[in-house]
Amino acid sequence: MIERFTTGLMLTNSYIISNEKKECIIIDPGLDYKDVFEYIKKNYEPKAILLTHSHFDHIDGINYFLDLPIYISEKESEFLYDDYYSLYEMVDRINPFNEGMLDLKKLKDGDILSLI
Repeated sequence: MIERFTTGLMLTNSYIISNEKKECIIIDPGLDYKDVFEYIKKNYEPKAILLTHSHFDHIDGINYFLDLPIYISEKESEFLYDDYYSLYEMVDRINPFNEGMLDLKKLKDGDILSLI
């Protein structure tokens, strides 16, 4: 099943993809993600996060899932910790993520994933 949630001031779309065992992956957990986190916690067993890119409105909700592996393009991973490129600086916020605190899995073009 695929579910879409729109969160935060930027109205960012986030997705949950789940299987019949109630396992799920989360795509782009964005800003103001607490309600979605509570929904996921109540209904699913999250297995991984997949990020389409590293702008703050697509990554801020990672804070709720720090124990999960995070899949991101190896090219985009360079920007994840950078205040300027993640756009946290643009909105006068501090990037909450530091190198080494996330279980990043860097993807290359053509990689195939089986997450759930």
